[in-house]
Amino acid sequence: MSETRSRLPDFTNPPVIEVALSVQFEPLSGFRTSHFGLLWSDFRRQFPRTEEHPPRPPVIDQFGIRRAPKMDVRVEMALPVPQCRFLTVWTTRYSDTFLSGPEDIGLRVRYIIPGVDGSPIGRLLVSVDPAYRAEDDRPIYVLLLTARGRPIGQGIEGALGFLDIGREWIVRGFTSLTSPRMHEIWGRRNAH
Repeated sequence: MSETRSRLPDFTNPPVIEVALSVQFEPLSGFRTSHFGLLWSDFRRQFPRTEEHPPRPPVIDQFGIRRAPKMDVRVEMALPVPQCRFLTVWTTRYSDTFLSGPEDIGLRVRYIIPGVDGSPIGRLLVSVDPAYRAEDDRPIYVLLLTARGRPIGQGIEGALGFLDIGREWIVRGFTSLTSPRMHEIWGRRNAH
């Protein structure tokens, strides 16, 4: 474990409902469905359940990032709508009377992930969207953090290098965006 990873904030009961890792690359010529079967045979003991999904479109960031390792963390925040602070700053001052107050509000924020030389190597994308909890239909907000960027070197090591950076940005970003009181509830084990 790297020194940086060992110092990341850690929680005994984080509100994480999904973690996904992916690496985007150019299509492999000659790679067929039968090859996927052979690959899966190596992993089926660890991952016995499979799902079929259509391919995702490629992601291209504006500062020239084409190959984008992607790491997503989805976090359910079971906060009743009236207690969510960013709703209290919403104004109902409109230019006319057509719209009244919104039903709900979402939020999108992007942060640049700098490389060693300070130039951008990726982005941390943060979104907060209204949803309903499946088990009781209670209104919640889902916090989604996505680190997207380019490999920091050649081959697998370069892709894994950015995945490590992406994980660090997601964990530290989550910690920065959530309150110390919630850190107590989620069992934060290290203070800094």
